[in-house]
Amino acid sequence: MSGRRVSRYVRTLMAAVPALAAGTGCYEYNAASVTGVRPGETVHLVLSPSGSTALATAIGPNATTLDGRILRGDSGQLTLAVTQIERSVGPEEFMRDEAITIPTQHAASIAVRRLDRPRTFLTVGALVAGVFLAHIVSEQSGVVTVKGGPSTGTK
Repeated sequence: MSGRRVSRYVRTLMAAVPALAAGTGCYEYNAASVTGVRPGETVHLVLSPSGSTALATAIGPNATTLDGRILRGDSGQLTLAVTQIERSVGPEEFMRDEAITIPTQHAASIAVRRLDRPRTFLTVGALVAGVFLAHIVSEQSGVVTVKGGPSTGTK
């Protein structure tokens, strides 16, 4: 393998690693306090039974959990850009960042999504190793053969 081909291969691989990390990142949800979340964080909010009843006019009946991103928060309420509503009865509902304000007393619990660095590192490492091994195998003689010349077809 020539130095030019190696450097081009390494540059391509290095450019792909951030995309692989973003696309294959492993996430986990960690419990947090309702007053401890910050704007921009992605959360999974479990509604209390009274909260589900109180918010029925805004989000529909039987809502149990809300997924979304925190837009604003203070000691009394959270404004969430909701992406998903799960219900105890009926199908889950997907939304496009619809802003909903939830009084904090209606939140039974809240979990914040975080990148799980060890699992992400292992996943990206395995993908990079797989690409590297596939490249090595494809460069061996006899693995990929192409026969040249015109085909011998009938007219």
